[in-house]
Amino acid sequence: MIGREDHMNDSPLSYIWVAEVQKNGNIHFHLLVDRFMPVKWLVKIWNHAPNSVNVKRLNDQVHAVNYMLKYMKKGNCPIEGKRYGMTQNLLDAIKPVKVRYEGEDKREAFKKVRREMYWEIEKNGGIVSDFGLFIPPPKRERVWRDKQGNVRKTEGVSRKLSEKFLDKLDKAMKPIDFEQEVDEAGRQYYSDDVPF
Repeated sequence: MIGREDHMNDSPLSYIWVAEVQKNGNIHFHLLVDRFMPVKWLVKIWNHAPNSVNVKRLNDQVHAVNYMLKYMKKGNCPIEGKRYGMTQNLLDAIKPVKVRYEGEDKREAFKKVRREMYWEIEKNGGIVSDFGLFIPPPKRERVWRDKQGNVRKTEGVSRKLSEKFLDKLDKAMKPIDFEQEVDEAGRQYYSDDVPF
């Protein structure tokens, strides 16, 4: 980032961007940023006219995401290459957690936790198979009215579901890890004492 003002904090900046071609052929960008940025500061660092930078404070996250998706989904865009993206810290945060356990004891512990949480995962839109499982990302419950005036509702997925699964998994693995450490320490101790 170029320069730093008092309004900027020390945490890394997170944003999503979408490029759009205007009717006059110019490309402009829509940015969804995790903090407020004053227009004067942006005009200064971007070296643009004040009327070419528009900043709005958003209160409705769902509306903001839908707004960005609208521009991401536009077809017949003459821009070649990347038309939208996000900062690396956001990309890292949305990567799925991949866990692999080696050894019969750990595989059995994993299978036990998977069996214990099977119905809870399936009930929340996840998938449990013989080879692993998928827990959907967290999302809020959404309530709205359709065109006929009927109240509709989409179910949410609690962040606690994946946290609960990983916590149970961690608790199941700790005794196995401890036992392996003790075995390794014992082997190391006895192998050091052998005189030949």
